[in-house]
Amino acid sequence: MRKQNEAAATWSDKARSSKKLLSAQRSALLRLTKAYGTSSHSALHGPAGKIPMDLKLQQRTAECRIRKRASVSVEGLDLTSEEVSANKASAFKRARHSLFEAWQKQWNISETGMETYAYFTNIARHLSYDRELDHYITQFLTRHRNFAYY
Repeated sequence: MRKQNEAAATWSDKARSSKKLLSAQRSALLRLTKAYGTSSHSALHGPAGKIPMDLKLQQRTAECRIRKRASVSVEGLDLTSEEVSANKASAFKRARHSLFEAWQKQWNISETGMETYAYFTNIARHLSYDRELDHYITQFLTRHRNFAYY
């Protein structure tokens, strides 16, 4: 896993299109949530409890830089190498918190997946629950319901 994180840090600056990253993540989210293909992309992250790929890439890059005691700049959080070296645990925590705030902001302004938003307004609180996700719960959350019902 460490090599993957370091690899992500090396090519993350070349990943300019977050749309392409999110598109690559969509099929995995559909399988994980057991949702229909017509479910909106933004509605899949909440029930799955998976951070969007563009933010995950930033997280891995920040974690790699923190391990190397280098300066970190992620979603409005700027830490100098001195701050990182002084307290690595705090730097990890602050970077993660900053990314979850960015995810929450994206979720709040999203124009799609509003049916799901009604159930998951606060992502951090949702992630703290231990829920089992199945096909029927996903259909309820995305308002698709059971198509076989007559």
